[in-house]
Amino acid sequence: MEPLADRFVTALHTLGREWIRARRELANGLPAGASYGDLQVLRAIVGADLITMGELAARMKVTPATATATVNRVVLNGWAVRVPDERDRRMIRLRVTNHGRRIHEYYQEFRSQFATRLLSRLSPDEAERLVELLERLTASR
Repeated sequence: MEPLADRFVTALHTLGREWIRARRELANGLPAGASYGDLQVLRAIVGADLITMGELAARMKVTPATATATVNRVVLNGWAVRVPDERDRRMIRLRVTNHGRRIHEYYQEFRSQFATRLLSRLSPDEAERLVELLERLTASR
């Protein structure tokens, strides 16, 4: 492997390991059985209260079946509820509960602390540039 490619892959691997350790820490503060996928669904619901399953699946870039399986756990955990649409009773929307908001706040604070800890190793300009570059690398095509 070329030196630059090798350094890049090594850095990604190291960051990945840090994120895995952080996710284990995160799990310690959550109800038993809660998954990272559950948190991602919760984050999407909080970001767009009264979201439909189709909108949620599109936002998360997953199939509706995958979104439904995760939403079932989120609803079972009491983090969100299914609400019939006021105009079309056949359509179901998702609304976050107060318990879900507390879990989301915990998750957001954890994410913020993790990012701050990593980005504090860089100057503010370097951190901004890194995030811009990572966004370019991960942008949908």
